[in-house]
Amino acid sequence: MRQVQQRSDWFLGGGFWLAFDFCAGAGALLLAYALAPDLEWGWRASFPGQPGAYPAALFFGALLTLSADIAGLHDASAQRRPLPVLLRVAVTILIALVAALVVLYLTALQQLGRMVFVQTLVLAALAMGGARLLFHRIEGASRRRLLVLLEPAARARLRARIEDSGLPFRVADVPDSLNAGTDGDRLLDLCGKLRIDELVVPEGHGRPEDPPPPWMRCLEAGLQVTHHGAFMERYFSQVEVSAVGPDWFLELDLRLTHPVYHRWKRFSDLVLSGIGLLAGAIVLPPVLLVIWIESGRPFFFRQERVGLRGSTFRIWKLRTMRERRGDDDRELPRAKDPRITRIGYLLRRTRLDELPQMWNIFRGDMSFIGPRPDWTDEAADLRGRVPYHHFRTLVKPGLTGWAQINYGYAQTDEEVREKLGFDLYYLKHASVLLDLQILLRTIGAISRGAR
Repeated sequence: MRQVQQRSDWFLGGGFWLAFDFCAGAGALLLAYALAPDLEWGWRASFPGQPGAYPAALFFGALLTLSADIAGLHDASAQRRPLPVLLRVAVTILIALVAALVVLYLTALQQLGRMVFVQTLVLAALAMGGARLLFHRIEGASRRRLLVLLEPAARARLRARIEDSGLPFRVADVPDSLNAGTDGDRLLDLCGKLRIDELVVPEGHGRPEDPPPPWMRCLEAGLQVTHHGAFMERYFSQVEVSAVGPDWFLELDLRLTHPVYHRWKRFSDLVLSGIGLLAGAIVLPPVLLVIWIESGRPFFFRQERVGLRGSTFRIWKLRTMRERRGDDDRELPRAKDPRITRIGYLLRRTRLDELPQMWNIFRGDMSFIGPRPDWTDEAADLRGRVPYHHFRTLVKPGLTGWAQINYGYAQTDEEVREKLGFDLYYLKHASVLLDLQILLRTIGAISRGAR
């Protein structure tokens, strides 16, 4: 059963689509070559200036996969309904088109051929869109039935999340006959009558001397049983904060402290922030001029933030507001705040206001990827209201992160807890591949103007 579930997780979680999109891109280009009478398959070019079929296919397959990731097609928690998926496919093709044209221009390979290029894009779009529509149709015809054995409020929240996400599940209503005294045989019989495929049960670690919970009988009979936290991580890439306790942190394999990964992360931070500082040297002078013309000085906004393990540092941003509110130096995350200047609005939409933070990354105050650093007073306030929120500082804060690309601004305590679940997921699952996914999805968010 575990092997079956692992294959399902890989399929639903995006691993299958990564491989499929690469094959779709490579296959589309090879087919376009086959349709051209003067082109041949092979590693060598058919004639000067024309890339060989095999290297071109490998390159375009990788390019299409990266474009799909930027467009959000590999996001396990994204909408699974046909129209949003098809729109993402269209965005993927557009990104791949622009990137391919840039590469062809820079490498002077200008003889790929318009017909070959157009055929490749059309075939890739048909393969990507058609496969996903077929998968959606199969999902709709074979929806798994869930029985959620949680408290009513938690059950309602999970049901709403599943319905909003479009996941291939149908949550069965919990009958009135199901109560705390229901034994294993009665629960198994009920699951048979309701044709349940999977049970979602609360977190908890019983002692060996305690009587087994009723769902153990279902597990013994071959039904899939998943605790709430694992279900949230598997399908929503988020930790269930209500189930987090001290033991969760004791069991946490903090990969971010592994010597190899830690050195790789610091090396990548230095490279990316160095590139950002060089870009800033070109971009900042005209931006600073516009800021000065519209609203005068100062050019920069400085603020004390909480860093690694509770240390503090001063973050730098381009000023995007006309004035501050009294002695409060926070910049409020409100898109329609009347104090935001016209150039400030553009800087926020493109995230260019955060370009000076490349210096913070280069210094080591921040990482490129990690939980967003909180304002010092706000962090102290949240520490007393939201349990375990301050444990985000077990790792360096980041310019972008898993919570930022999966959740917007959090205003209420409930929203803060919801967003914290994504930060805790990053603490638990941090890896080079997850960092790359965050980076690509951040690029996609910036290209869509998301903040």
